[in-house]
Formats: sequence, structure tokens, C-alpha cells
Amino acid sequence: RLLRGEKVWEAHREHYYQRLVLAGWGHRRTALVEYGLMLICGVGAVLYVQAGATLRLILLLMWIVLYVTFSVSVRIVERRSAELRRHH
Repeated sequence: RLLRGEKVWEAHREHYYQRLVLAGWGHRRTALVEYGLMLICGVGAVLYVQAGATLRLILLLMWIVLYVTFSVSVRIVERRSAELRRHH
């Protein structure tokens, strides 16, 4: 937001969980997905600390893929929600 010239100290609705709730997922479903993501990251962090260099690189690449996939998925959910609202 800072790079876009927006005031970072003002409230906004750009966090993934807010965007999913606004797209119609609801708080429970959104929270369960977030908890799953946190669990995966927690397990990955524990493995990372105990891993050698090759496994650390693999874990970092997996985290990147996970977050890119999650980001794209949120956009897809938002688009589908917008399309449904337009058709109703």
C-alpha cells in the first residue's frame, strides 16, 4: 500500500481473509483455510530448521508456490463472486 501512495495507517480491506469473507466465503470457512495454511507453514518452518541446504531450498520453493497459488486462488474466488453478483 505504501508503494501505491496509500496511507498505511488507515483501515483497509485488502488482507486475504477480508477479501475471502467479502467474496462470500464466510468467517468459518475462511478461518479454517487460514489455519490450514498456518499449520503447513509451521511444519515447514520446523523442517527448515532441521534440514540441509538442498531441502531448505526445496522448502523455500514450495512456500513460494503455495503463496502464489493461494494469491491466485483468492483472485479467482473474488472474480467468481463478482460474476455471480452481476448475474443476480
